[in-house]
Amino acid sequence: MPDVCHVALSTLPQSLLRTLDALWTDAFGWQPLPDDEAVEVDPAEQLFLLRSEDETRVLATAVVKRFDVKFAGVAYPVQGILNVVVAVKDQGYGRAVMVAVHEWLISENCTGVGFTKREVSPFYERCGYQVARDLVERFREEDPDDDTVRPHPDGGEDVFYVNDYANLFQAILSTPNELAFVPEFW
Repeated sequence: MPDVCHVALSTLPQSLLRTLDALWTDAFGWQPLPDDEAVEVDPAEQLFLLRSEDETRVLATAVVKRFDVKFAGVAYPVQGILNVVVAVKDQGYGRAVMVAVHEWLISENCTGVGFTKREVSPFYERCGYQVARDLVERFREEDPDDDTVRPHPDGGEDVFYVNDYANLFQAILSTPNELAFVPEFW
C-alpha cells in the first residue's frame, strides 16, 4: 500500500489540483470548473492524499480545515473533515487516509468533525471515529457576508468526530435543545 501524503493544498501544482477538483466534482455533483479557470484553494486547507505507486491515479482523499463551531456562546476550535473520497473501493485506501487523518488530529490535540451520509457512518466507526446519529439536524450554517443562518444543507446525516479535546460534543450531546453554528461552506 502506498503511503498517505499530508500536504497543504496550496503547495500542489495546478495539474494535480485540477485532477482533485474533477474527482470531487464527480463525487459531490459540483459544477465543473471551466477549462481556462485555475483551481483556487484556501491556504489553511490540509490534504491527505493516497495515490497509486506510479502517482498516475488518485486513490483516496480527505481535506482538513480549521474553523470554529459556536455552541452555547462558546467558540470551539475544530478541524473540519471534508472531501473524503475513495476513488478505488474495497482496497483499504479510504481507511488508510481516514486513519492518517485520525492519527494527525490526535497528535495535534485537535477535535476533528465531519458530516456523512448515514449509510457511510459504519466506515468512519471502523476507522476509529465516533458517530452521532442525526446530529447534523442541530447544526446551522452562518453566512458571514449577510449574517443569515440556515439549516445545514446536508440534513438527515450523521456527524462523525474524533478527539473531543475541548468537550464540544460532550456539551452538544448533553444539551439537546441548543443549536451549533458553523461557517457556510466550511
